[in-house]
Amino acid sequence: MSSLSVQAARRLRPAGPFHIPPPAQPLRAVCHLILEDCPYQPEIYVTDTRRELGWHLAMTPDGNNRWTAELRMPTEVTILHYHFKFDDDVLPPLMERRQVEGRNTPIYGEWIEEPFKIAVYDPARMPAEWTKGMIIYQIFPDRFANGDPSNDRLSMGVYGHEPLYLEWGERPEHPPLGRDFFGGDLRGVIDKLDYLRDLGVDCLYFTPIFHAASNHRYDAIDYFKIDPMLGTEQDFDELIEKAHAQDMKIVLDAVFNHCSSDSRYFDI
Repeated sequence: MSSLSVQAARRLRPAGPFHIPPPAQPLRAVCHLILEDCPYQPEIYVTDTRRELGWHLAMTPDGNNRWTAELRMPTEVTILHYHFKFDDDVLPPLMERRQVEGRNTPIYGEWIEEPFKIAVYDPARMPAEWTKGMIIYQIFPDRFANGDPSNDRLSMGVYGHEPLYLEWGERPEHPPLGRDFFGGDLRGVIDKLDYLRDLGVDCLYFTPIFHAASNHRYDAIDYFKIDPMLGTEQDFDELIEKAHAQDMKIVLDAVFNHCSSDSRYFDI
């Protein structure tokens, strides 16, 4: 993990025991868990909620209030939850500090404690063979390129907030409300395909393009409709055709696991 990532994690927990969870792990892998800045004997409580299993794991001292443990991953795809407990409860259990989510209004400075998590995956099933060795370029459409100014002002507002239309190069709204739009669209991407090819890009990975209220569009209103501020289905068809002609793949972030409270799925 980069030093910048470690610094960011330490800002969330500037005092007391410190732990950074590992990335996703393959089946049967042995994962090394490290707990730092802890003068007390810790124990790891692990739960596999999908298989309804749980166990404890002892940690061994590694000098300078640092503790380590080896955790072997299960033989089935799952998600492991874990937290740290201490002898004689000298400290409260150590969990991951996460920002509160789940409301359609901005949330700042509200935190909850939840177990750390490790996703366990089957390396034989992912990733797809065609992805190997590819250079993937992620595009946030509103902020990439404006190819069609006629669709720049089609927002219906964002959860009671009037849309904010900004000129290209202006600073985004801070704190963000998801309502500031710069006009980037699919036509802008089509116009930049030669530029992307010259960069050596093999695959374009789009943040959501479905109809939504916000600029990021992770709160879909209709998964069967392209957001009108980004263009039409004809624009999307043209993008696919011309990207394939440049030997580039297109991947969409579908985000089917969450949507807007204003969506057609909530209003059924």
